Amino acid sequence: MSTLYERIFICSTQLGITGNKLGELLGLKKSPLTDWKNGKSKPTLDQLEKMCDIFATSADYLLFGHEMRKSTETENKFYNLFDMLSDADQEEIAEIMKLKIRLHNVKNSFYDISNQSSYVAENTTQYQTSRSAKTIPILGYVAAGAPISSYENEINTIVPENSKAAYALIAKGNSMEPVIMNGENIEVISQCELENGEIGIIKLNGEITCKCFYIEGNQYELRSLNPDIAPIIVSKESQPELQIVGKVALTNNQQKRYNAL
Repeated sequence: MSTLYERIFICSTQLGITGNKLGELLGLKKSPLTDWKNGKSKPTLDQLEKMCDIFATSADYLLFGHEMRKSTETENKFYNLFDMLSDADQEEIAEIMKLKIRLHNVKNSFYDISNQSSYVAENTTQYQTSRSAKTIPILGYVAAGAPISSYENEINTIVPENSKAAYALIAKGNSMEPVIMNGENIEVISQCELENGEIGIIKLNGEITCKCFYIEGNQYELRSLNPDIAPIIVSKESQPELQIVGKVALTNNQQKRYNAL
C-alpha cells in the first residue's frame, strides 16, 4: 500500500506540479516533499484540505489510499443545478431531501409490518400490544409553514386502534410548533368541514398546508400556533381555491403540548 507522501507525489506529478510549486500553493517558502518523504514533518490538516482542492481528490484518498468513487451523470447534473440556487433555496432543498430520506427509512422500518407482530411492543411506548393498534398510510409531507405539495408513498405508521385517522402526513416547518414539531407525523381524519379554531389540513390554490382554521366575516384565516408566523388571510370575494381536506387528530404528546399552551 502506498504512503501518504507517495500519494501526494503521484497527484503532484500527474498535474505537473513541482515540489516548489506545491510549497508555493500551500503558502510555504520551499518544497515540503523532502521533509514529508523523510518523515521530518507531516502535512497539517489545513495543508491536507488545500491539497484536496489542488488535486481535486478526497482526504480519504490522501490519508488512507481509498479510491474516490466517480460521480454519476445524475449526481453531476444535481450538483450543477444545486449550485445555481440561492442559499435559501439550497436550504429548502436540503430539508426536502432529509424528509425523503426519512420517508425511505420509515418505509424500510415498516416494510411488511403485518408480519412483524413484535414491532408494536418493541418500538412504541403509546401502545402495549399489537391488538391495541392499527396501521394507516403516510401519504407524504405537508407544510407547517408556507403551503407545499403533498405526495403519495406506500408507507405505514402505527396509531391506536380506536383512532379515527385515515392517513398521516409528515410536518415540514415550524409554524405549528410547539404542538406539531418539524418532522413529526400528523394524523388526519378525512372530513370536509372544520369548526373555528380546529387544526386542519387545508388545500389552498392547489397546495397543502396544516393550520388552525377560522372563518371571520367574509374571509378565511389560517393561523399558525407559532406566534412568530403571520396568519394567511384570504378573502372569500377573491374566490380562492380553498378546500378542507381533513381534521388533525393530535397524538397524545401533541395534545399534551397543546394543553400546555
